[in-house]
Amino acid sequence: MSMTVQTLVRQSTIQDATLLHVLEYLANCGDDFGGNCFPGTALIARMVRRSERTVIRTVAQLEAQGWIGVVKRGDGKGNRTEFQINVDKLKECQDVTLIPRSKRVTLTPTKGDIRAAKGDIGDNPPNPLFGRTVKETPGKQKPPQPPQAGASGAQLALVAVDSSKDQKAVERAIDQVCSALGIANRRRRKVVGYAVELAMEKGEPAPTVALSMIAAVRDQDEMHLRGQLKFKFGLQKFLGEGIWRDRNRWAWDPEQMWLQAEARVGSR
Repeated sequence: MSMTVQTLVRQSTIQDATLLHVLEYLANCGDDFGGNCFPGTALIARMVRRSERTVIRTVAQLEAQGWIGVVKRGDGKGNRTEFQINVDKLKECQDVTLIPRSKRVTLTPTKGDIRAAKGDIGDNPPNPLFGRTVKETPGKQKPPQPPQAGASGAQLALVAVDSSKDQKAVERAIDQVCSALGIANRRRRKVVGYAVELAMEKGEPAPTVALSMIAAVRDQDEMHLRGQLKFKFGLQKFLGEGIWRDRNRWAWDPEQMWLQAEARVGSR
């Protein structure tokens, strides 16, 4: 598979946040093909910050819409329901189209030649998340440049609009992360904001940064509960120092991971 099941879920066209979060957690619990997934309702509710009743209703909706299937339904006596994620449907319902890197060609405009499409401002390529055609491969996002001396009122207005759009995207990403993780403390919110801005400076769009950050925090919680981590980083260190972006820096416990891998092999 070129992309993991978790990535397919994050880039899917699912609009409902609860559906997305529950399906994303199910993907984290399963294998690389969306199978062997049998978390309990109580665990799902705790990890996605929802009530058990909401989780039961959401799982039923995912099954009805065809995002997941039931391999073996539990009987309520300690035997959990085993799910299979519909990977084929996820591949067909991707919201982001990745464009291969292409050679950049600079064209010299001639008099009377109008090349800018309607809605384009400047020479920056449009963002592929919004469905517009990308004419060249987007590189690292450039910060708004200060207006030169003698700039017109229209140029000053454009710089102000770009800065306002960037700030709104950051605020929306911060709100999404804090809401999903139940963060209300102002100090922790500042840590989230710093981590979001740092990731966006590297060229990542705000919606992708928010979903990746939420998934990383929940993955660390889950791995710690499973005993695969020696300890769990605090939110300030985990996000503020960028540990959430590099899983090699997580506090893995090799011995426990080996024992769990052996147990899975022996049970088959």
